[in-house]
Amino acid sequence: MNEEVEVFVKPHTEQYTWILKLLKTRKPGEIEPYKRKELFPKKR
Repeated sequence: MNEEVEVFVKPHTEQYTWILKLLKTRKPGEIEPYKRKELFPKKR
């Protein structure tokens, strides 16, 4: 199974690390990448 996941992740490893939230801790004043409003459309 890990090899199959690697097939999809390898071309876009930078996206995979964001999904894992490995970089959750931010320096003061930095933008919180997991709360980007443009990623979550407003519900009507």
